[in-house]
Amino acid sequence: MVDPDCDEVVDPDCDEVVDPDCDEVVDLAKLTSLDEEHILGTLRERYNKQKIYTYIGDILISINPYKLLPVYKNDDSDRYREQPRTCLPPHIFAIANSAYCGAVGEGSSSSESQCVVISGESGAGKTESTKLVVRHIMETCKGHSQLEQQILQVHPLLEAFGNARTIKNDNSSRFGKFLQLRFLGRSVVGAKINEYLLEKSRLVHQDSGEGNFHVFHYMFAGMQPEEKESYGLTEPQFYRYLCSGDLPEGQKETLSETFQDLCNAMNLVGFQKQEQTDLLTILAGILSLGNVTFTEQDTSEVAITGQALKWLNTAVNQFGVGSEPLYNCLTSSCTTMRGEEIRKLYTRQQAEDARDSMAKAIYARIFSWIVLKINQLVAPKSNERLTEMREIGILDIFGFEKFEINRFEQLCINLANEQLQFFFNKHVFQLEQEAYQQEGIECDLFLYEDNKPLLDLFLGKPIGLMALMDEESRFPRGSDVTFVEKLNQNFSNNTNYEVVQGVKGDPKFAVKHYAGKVMYSARGCLEKNRDSLHADIGKILTGSEVHLLCQVFGGKISRTGTLHLPQLKGGESPVVSSKKTVGAQFRQSLIVLIEKMAASRPHFIRCLKPNEEKVPDNFQSDLVLEQLRNNGLLETTRIRRGGFSWRPSFAEFIDQYGVVLRRPSVARNKESCLEILNEVSLEGWKIGKDKLFFKYWHQDELYKFVLRLSKAVVVLQTFVRRFIVCRKFKKLLEIQMMQRQEELRILKEEEEEEKKVEEQKRLEETTVPIPKPRTKLPHARERNDMWVRPPVPAPRIHNDLFEGELHKIASDSSSKMAVCTDESNLRAVAGGPSCISQDEKFRWFAETQVHTLWYSKAFPNWFHGIISRRQTENLLNVKPPGSFLIRMSENVVGFVLSVKAATRCYNHRILHQLNECYCLDKTAQAHDSLESLILYHKAVPLEPHKQCLTDPCGQNSLIPDYMNLLQFLNARGLITSKTSPPHSNGTTRPAEPDSCSPNMAHGRRPFPRLYPSIRKAVRELTEEPLMDQTMEHTSSNNPNASKVPAISTGKSRPLSDVGSPQVPLRGSPQAPRGLLSRPKSTAVDEKSHKEHETSSGIFRKPLWKQNSPRR
Repeated sequence: MVDPDCDEVVDPDCDEVVDPDCDEVVDLAKLTSLDEEHILGTLRERYNKQKIYTYIGDILISINPYKLLPVYKNDDSDRYREQPRTCLPPHIFAIANSAYCGAVGEGSSSSESQCVVISGESGAGKTESTKLVVRHIMETCKGHSQLEQQILQVHPLLEAFGNARTIKNDNSSRFGKFLQLRFLGRSVVGAKINEYLLEKSRLVHQDSGEGNFHVFHYMFAGMQPEEKESYGLTEPQFYRYLCSGDLPEGQKETLSETFQDLCNAMNLVGFQKQEQTDLLTILAGILSLGNVTFTEQDTSEVAITGQALKWLNTAVNQFGVGSEPLYNCLTSSCTTMRGEEIRKLYTRQQAEDARDSMAKAIYARIFSWIVLKINQLVAPKSNERLTEMREIGILDIFGFEKFEINRFEQLCINLANEQLQFFFNKHVFQLEQEAYQQEGIECDLFLYEDNKPLLDLFLGKPIGLMALMDEESRFPRGSDVTFVEKLNQNFSNNTNYEVVQGVKGDPKFAVKHYAGKVMYSARGCLEKNRDSLHADIGKILTGSEVHLLCQVFGGKISRTGTLHLPQLKGGESPVVSSKKTVGAQFRQSLIVLIEKMAASRPHFIRCLKPNEEKVPDNFQSDLVLEQLRNNGLLETTRIRRGGFSWRPSFAEFIDQYGVVLRRPSVARNKESCLEILNEVSLEGWKIGKDKLFFKYWHQDELYKFVLRLSKAVVVLQTFVRRFIVCRKFKKLLEIQMMQRQEELRILKEEEEEEKKVEEQKRLEETTVPIPKPRTKLPHARERNDMWVRPPVPAPRIHNDLFEGELHKIASDSSSKMAVCTDESNLRAVAGGPSCISQDEKFRWFAETQVHTLWYSKAFPNWFHGIISRRQTENLLNVKPPGSFLIRMSENVVGFVLSVKAATRCYNHRILHQLNECYCLDKTAQAHDSLESLILYHKAVPLEPHKQCLTDPCGQNSLIPDYMNLLQFLNARGLITSKTSPPHSNGTTRPAEPDSCSPNMAHGRRPFPRLYPSIRKAVRELTEEPLMDQTMEHTSSNNPNASKVPAISTGKSRPLSDVGSPQVPLRGSPQAPRGLLSRPKSTAVDEKSHKEHETSSGIFRKPLWKQNSPRR
């Protein structure tokens, strides 16, 4: 039996949903046999035919293909838009569409919050699946702003700072995130990101075959030599924290492009240029700090000498702190007792721990600041209608991990996966079986593997694994050995815990997870759980001259472990507590996460790995079968086939499907539900005391029925509206004809009257009257020479009724069809050109644009003033295709790019963001200037006409159309020179001073705040070869330390003399006093070093600001 509205074939004999292309079953719950061999064979056969998606009822199984498949195009996304799930082959777009329809109330779904839970082992493809879900939702919501593009750029931005290469995955998420998309109506109005447990230890230590966070590799591959020089970077093989060393030539080009994409993502999302500069400077400072090594003295003290001292001076200038205070904090600790300071010197191991703790704290706070900044930039504009918003939560969290050596991070990661598995079991098995018992439904109970005892082992109080870890962490003499001894003493009889005899100095224990037994090494667990940072280090960083570093260490840590800055919106909660352990913060964040997920309707996507080698077209049956067993998917298949996954109440069912009865009002009771079910002719459902029980495919059948009714209603509405409009139009025509007849009658009478008057005059002229004899003399009259105004003819009668009725009909139809959620666009359309005055547009141009466009005493010849579309078309119609101009918009504040294509002219709105970047509306590319936008689209065609820019249009007369703008600017003293002819090239800006400096190379970012000192410190590093003994590392920190080479003058390129004048190192006797001073408050004290930067031309004030009068 074939449904004409469906692309799938349904076999009535076995009731199996099959793929029309290959006659394969696409829903495992419809198989005739549910044994392991049959299920595994179906998955293998589909995978070998490049079909990686398969349903288990309403749950999607995704097998990682380890290659790009041609099933993610825009056409594929359009196919699954607002379509029933069973009408098309299985796809991740179908799950995304179900979540979107449920959030906005499309089709048969009521409007409620949704969540998409994507789970699986590490390397199963969860991150890519998350991006596909978000992309489909953004393309479906059809927004009218740039917010959709900003949300799409969030994922590559967070991947750069939070993902890294591991043994099992080249792009492994080393943190968890929960993305909340907020909708008002059909459009997305904002988003929020919650981050969980960043793996900070990866920053200072990576196992063999693994890498640091991606952003460090992107920096070295994408920066030009001048940029590296300005940030104080040399080559990647010289840094301890990058044990992987230099990258192969094949990856450098790819990573260089990725770095440019990262910079574009930061620009598009809205990061300021100075914030990006501070961010990259801090990252370079972290790498320099990692190269600070310690030498033991005869008195058991440690010191920083030789080349390590030069690395310290480099980090001092990159962090913007004092040299001597940082030296003391890394080599000793200071405590105050009874008003007296007591300084305790560190051992070499303690000094290395202090250095690494400082680096981890800086990176963790920077990462949290990035999340907060994103939340601020993509948050809803107002909270007035917050109660009406619906959310779609998308969870992308680290997968289950099992390595050769599993540490504290793997313990927390696997605990999170145990919690997700419990959430899955609760919604799929437990809640469903409890509903059967409460409603009196007879159904076979299904056995499943409940992991509640394992969660009690971890989270039990007061005796639980995490509670014992916190307790041991609070003891001053607590150690990893005593912690494992307590675990063995309390859990030796627990079936999920196993005692392991570890070697001396490396205590171990084992836990039997749902995905298999994992052996953990307790070495370093307590120290990572404490996550201690000496107060002196925090005090130094709070007083940093780098504003970003000062800002993040001036904030507080919330109870869930995230950063809270009062001045930034989007923070989690202003409630901050005393210092908690990492384990306690992670437990609290998991509780909040589960509460958010439980308050919404879940959609599950289970990702599987086909093989361990990460190669395509290799299906290992044993590995896949083990994942099916561990995830409980075999039991899920059985309960989806025999159970009732959809259980609405009577009232909910009537609200959604009462339209089936085609009555104005339907009672919300049991009898009405039965009428609807009889009308639809569904089979296999059951009814309880207060709820209806349906199979997972019943909802799709109801949706198809409602969809057919909706189409019929649209057809009926079309004919009814046509009939009403025609009837109104006929009445208006009758009135028009009557008025026309009346006008003709009046006109005819006037003509007849005029004829009579003319005839009378003619008779008077032809007949000579006989004068009568005068009887008396006439009276003398005064002469009046005043001219008498002739009478004004009456205006022609217009048919106001006819025009008003037509306008009313047009406005009614347009108001019903138009949907606009952007208030700014709505105001612009409603007000038209008059809603924003010309002076307001000119003031915006004077305050924000004149310093970027007015150079060499003229505007470029592609720039035009406020001209209309008709004038624009007149200019471009006589030009060849590709001709363009940029004009000021008539209706809103901003620019418009007008392009001559092959068929007609197109107009693209140019958005000017708060971070001074430009981008075309609904595009994902940000530009630092209008010139760079033009140059980019000379190579990349514009959508949708696929036309590249060629030559500027220019002016059509000697008097340019921006003369009124020039008069406005001259009147306010913003420009003083007279107008000169525009440039002939139209895009090439004259070279500015210091044009070969790093910030001119890519993105026009400002220089680092202490750029002269950083250059000086790097120069001293390259003057002498790095001694091998100073680069020796302990085996506990870096097993690959011997591979780190030394810097030699032969390999290093001599530094360019272009840029700022040379300034001595901070802390040296020759250094200016301003560089040694520290700010007295947490705010940035730029006065101390602005003199040197101003003299070097780094932070020059624009000419238009210098000439502007003081307000």
